[in-house]
Amino acid sequence: MILAKMIVHEWGHLRWGLFDEYPIGDNIRDHFYNSITTGELEPTRCSRGVRGMTRNRRTGEQCKLDPLTSMPEADCRFYENDDQTKALGSLMYSTSLTSV
Repeated sequence: MILAKMIVHEWGHLRWGLFDEYPIGDNIRDHFYNSITTGELEPTRCSRGVRGMTRNRRTGEQCKLDPLTSMPEADCRFYENDDQTKALGSLMYSTSLTSV
C-alpha cells in the first residue's frame, strides 16, 4: 500500500506540479512555526491532527528552546505517531500514515 501511495505522491509532482508538504532542509524555521491561531510553537505538518513528538534527532532527548529566538534547537525534529493519528492528511505530506 505504501508503494501505491508513493507513486501517487510522485505523480502529483509530475502531473500537477504539487509541492511537498513536509519540511525540507536543515533550517529550524522550516521545521517549526509560531501559530497565529494558538500563539504556540507548532511543527510543520499538513494537519494539526497529525500527532507525534518532538525530539533531538541526534540525542533522542526532548528538544530545548533557544532563549534568544524562542525556537527549538537546530537538531529538533517532529516525529509523527501513526497509532495516535486519526486525522486525514495529504499524500504530499506523508505516505506512511495509515489515516492518509
